[in-house]
Amino acid sequence: LIYFGSTIIRDVLRGDISVDFATSGPDDINDQALNFEKRRWIENPIAGGVFISMSNPYWWIWWVTIGVAFMAEFNVSFSDWPNLIAFLAGHEAGDFAWYLAVSVFSYFGVRKLNKRMYYAILACCGVFMVLFGLYLGVSPLFKTADSLLNSAG
Repeated sequence: LIYFGSTIIRDVLRGDISVDFATSGPDDINDQALNFEKRRWIENPIAGGVFISMSNPYWWIWWVTIGVAFMAEFNVSFSDWPNLIAFLAGHEAGDFAWYLAVSVFSYFGVRKLNKRMYYAILACCGVFMVLFGLYLGVSPLFKTADSLLNSAG
């Protein structure tokens, strides 16, 4: 999270983030959608979603780090199918709610968002990611120190 957040902040400061959507009108967006339809090579939306997700390195990093940690913390394994199904269903429901909100805000926001506002939102998200990453990295150290002090006293 610290790396991803700092990368976003760096790209915002450099101006390396594309804002083509801010200058596109509704006709341009429709033309882009039609061109995508002509170029798509995966006809099945589920197969396309799986391919896109699994080709994203952040997906792999999340599952290798946070996903496995959650599974270990909540005792989720392939030997306990109800827990595994509940974990995956809850995770997918969270993803669905998040991406639904992102899609709705993106659809309506693209007409109102300018480059400066977009960069400000990205910078805030980057700062949040860095701070949250620091919190996640440091908070276990304080838990361990507190538990050691309590057990010694």
